[in-house]
Amino acid sequence: MKKNTILIVDDQEVNRFLLSEIFADKYEIIEAANGIEAIKAIKKDAMRICVVLLDIVMPEMGGFEVLDLLRKKKLLGIMPVIMITGDTNPELENKGFDKVQQTLYTSRLIHML
Repeated sequence: MKKNTILIVDDQEVNRFLLSEIFADKYEIIEAANGIEAIKAIKKDAMRICVVLLDIVMPEMGGFEVLDLLRKKKLLGIMPVIMITGDTNPELENKGFDKVQQTLYTSRLIHML
């Protein structure tokens, strides 16, 4: 199965629309309005998804919680996740870097073993 689908996860409909418009010519698009919808979409279509564009701050389940769940289920190795946010809080940005760095380190370590 060809991986040609982008999962766009953002609680703001306008953000999902804009990102969809950017990529719709070359990729199939799946949209999710929160982390719970994202997890459902990933469970259903994980083998088709080539990348997840994941908002950090969302109701019900935020991006960091989604990232933690994907790490626990070992799904980060099969699809990259790009964290997106409109928030300019440096602490939030640092937390994102820390989580991604942990994921990259763990993935590299697993591949080395």
